[in-house]
Amino acid sequence: MSDTFGHIRSLLAETPSQELFLALLERLPAQPGEADAGVFEYAREHLERWPAQLKRAPSHSLDADDPRRALRNFVFLQEPSVQELDALLTAEPHLSHLKLRCHQAISPANWLELVDRLLAHETLWSLELHAPPESITEQALLRLASGAQALRELRLHISLLPSTVLAMAAPGHFGALTSLHMYSLNHTKKEWPSFLGSDLVQRIEELGMTHSYIGAKTLQNMLDSGAFPAGLRALDLSGNGLGNKGGEALLNAPVLENMEELRLADCKLGAKFAKQLADTPTLKNLTLLDICANPIGNSGIKALATSPHLTNLRDLDVYATGLKLAGAKSLAASSSLKLTKLNIDFEEDLPASVKLLAAAPICARLQALSLNGMRNDQDSLEAIAADPMAKSLRWLALDRIGTPIALELEALAHATRAGSQVHLSS
Repeated sequence: MSDTFGHIRSLLAETPSQELFLALLERLPAQPGEADAGVFEYAREHLERWPAQLKRAPSHSLDADDPRRALRNFVFLQEPSVQELDALLTAEPHLSHLKLRCHQAISPANWLELVDRLLAHETLWSLELHAPPESITEQALLRLASGAQALRELRLHISLLPSTVLAMAAPGHFGALTSLHMYSLNHTKKEWPSFLGSDLVQRIEELGMTHSYIGAKTLQNMLDSGAFPAGLRALDLSGNGLGNKGGEALLNAPVLENMEELRLADCKLGAKFAKQLADTPTLKNLTLLDICANPIGNSGIKALATSPHLTNLRDLDVYATGLKLAGAKSLAASSSLKLTKLNIDFEEDLPASVKLLAAAPICARLQALSLNGMRNDQDSLEAIAADPMAKSLRWLALDRIGTPIALELEALAHATRAGSQVHLSS
């Protein structure tokens, strides 16, 4: 530990930056030993250096008593009590985003109290709720649905009964909601059209139905019902076993005509689907495509890289899709893709693939890069920090399996000296 933090300190002295300091905080041990005491004192001393920036950051908060928690999401509460939620909302009267994770048993009365406290917070417009199905009551959810008239974004990671979902989607509920993401919906063939055709869903612009047992046949029935919202611009069907057949049905559906964001992670899609997607002219407005964890392979990525219809695509996630050096060559040669965000990994030839991408025109505009599977290779890290990528890169996330932290920080410092403001995540 001491060598790592000594290296971070020297880099901070050479190139002072909030990003490097955050990198130090991310690596503070969960169980500090005596040898780490100096590190904690150092962190506490420097917590005062960028307090305003840390507090304004969308996913960071400041905890001067415990620097290990300085990167904890300020609007994320785990197993909250009514008192803790009340304290947070009182301290942050303008809080707009809140994420609650409640995996322990909460009494029905406490759920109602939590919901009432949320409804009293008028500035809250985005809520994400994680809870086991037996924990939260239908009464609490319906009170939320009828009372949260200012809420615009709702994410529910709860396995709910279809009857509860349909009751929440009744007319008059969630009056301002435009973004709805639900997890583990288990509707029957007859229930899906009722849900999609509900007053609530018809007003939705962003719809997520992830891990909801939707196969090719179910999706075809949903599309045939014509119940998808006409104004839908973002759709997330990740974690459903669509297969190439289901993917083809989706690509031929009118619902994609105005689509800007399409997430199909882990949907059992192959190279055939990727080629069909690349040849779909109705996707001309697509700005985000997530097809990670699908075996599209090198031929699939080549089709995407050469598509004449994906010229507006800015955010591409092709992590765990079976790419090798040939896939990197296809991306590097692309003249149509103008990406600003890329999540990618390679099954083999990582150093050669990284060097190829780093020098390619496609990476000249990249502001965020997630490169998974990084190993002990300083040449690859230097390639990331080199021109042209470092001139635009703002976010660098590396899978650090087997990679010395010092090498990552060297790459980060190199990029910072080259004029970039990179935030390192791991």
